[in-house]
Amino acid sequence: MMFGPQVRELLNGLVDLMAGGAEELVVTLELPAEERLESFAEDPLVLPERFAMQVETR
Repeated sequence: MMFGPQVRELLNGLVDLMAGGAEELVVTLELPAEERLESFAEDPLVLPERFAMQVETR
């Protein structure tokens, strides 16, 4: 998929939710420290490499 594994997991979770295979979709993001966020505004393409995302369906 063009968007990477994190977006693929999110879209698969949404499909499971809409199809009735899951009742909840939980997305957990771990963002970098705030003092570095200003540097990400200058180069937003680097952001996906700097955060962690977990998608869980229940």
